[in-house]
Amino acid sequence: MLTVTANAKEQLKQILQQQTDPQMAIRIIPSPSKPGQLQFGLDKPRKEDQVVETEEGKKLLLIGPDLVPTLDRIVMDYQETPQGSGFTMSELAQEAKISKAPERKAGKIVQITDQNFEEEVLRSDLPTEVDFWAPWCGPCQMVIPIYEKLSEEYEGRFKFCMINVDENQRTATKYQIMSIPMQKYFANGEAVDEILGAVPEQTIRSKVEDILNRFPADEMGGLKVLLTSWVEYNKEHEDKFSKWAQQAKNMEGDPVYSRALQAAEEVEKANEHLSQILMQLTNDKVGMMAKSTSEPEIRQALAGVNHPEIARTLVDLGMLKDIMVKGKKVSLTLALPLMGIPTQVKDYLTNSVRQALANLDASLEIDINLAEMNPQERAKFFAMEQEGWTG
Repeated sequence: MLTVTANAKEQLKQILQQQTDPQMAIRIIPSPSKPGQLQFGLDKPRKEDQVVETEEGKKLLLIGPDLVPTLDRIVMDYQETPQGSGFTMSELAQEAKISKAPERKAGKIVQITDQNFEEEVLRSDLPTEVDFWAPWCGPCQMVIPIYEKLSEEYEGRFKFCMINVDENQRTATKYQIMSIPMQKYFANGEAVDEILGAVPEQTIRSKVEDILNRFPADEMGGLKVLLTSWVEYNKEHEDKFSKWAQQAKNMEGDPVYSRALQAAEEVEKANEHLSQILMQLTNDKVGMMAKSTSEPEIRQALAGVNHPEIARTLVDLGMLKDIMVKGKKVSLTLALPLMGIPTQVKDYLTNSVRQALANLDASLEIDINLAEMNPQERAKFFAMEQEGWTG
């Protein structure tokens, strides 16, 4: 048996409090750095995570952040059972009333294997992230909820994938995956960037935005990137050819030299023409961003933001209030029935609002203030929740 000490319990509590996903399990896993030894690890819920009877009458129970307040009251032992290994306890089993691990939404993440890697990643029409992970990797579990969240937010613009390195060693070997979590980013069939390790959401979000700027999925953005690279490539060779022509005095009478010089001049003219088109595209985009978005357009965009679990819009539910538009700045209040709702729910709601406004005008400055509903607003919200709940 492995008894968890008071100090270990405190460490577990701190680890869990840092998680945004309420459905994480703590398990005993083999240490990747010390063969033959065990360590604590975070993992996704599994089908076998359920209350089971052991010979001693104890119960195997999933431990997650929702149980953090009672963690210091538990005496936990490591137990091997036919359903798997984990922590066993008796006093909390009835109180927690958990009989099966809660199902976890996988967002829009695509599960990748050696067999479908080329089709799903290398032939993808969208810029694509591939998360190389393994079930025993604690840091891997810490970033999975971030990618699940972003996969929802960037749906249709960016593709998010996961591949288990233990089960798909051919692909892991091909891309020389020596440490996980490793997130590799692909565009146009090639690996173009990467992130090693568990990093904050903002770091990942910045990388995604950078990839989108470098490899846009829309036709006009793709044309701008293509023209930019074409102009820069030709300009570099123009300079090289010009320097070479100044030194090639002995070839001035050669007809091949004359034809090459004429062709280079034609390329230079074409490059100037492409540069003008590129500048026009840039100016058109700046002009579109500078154009003020009207308040009716903003209110219409916000009116289309739906609640994820209630068949109502946020406006209908009374959650969007005090909408003010001043130039390119939009400020509003997101009213919550209770301020104590999970952080991930708050993030989902605010990001849904931001995404709707960004789709309307990417240059908008958005300020969202969180507030709690008054008793009358809360009563109206719960009435509509009871009527339209789909979760």
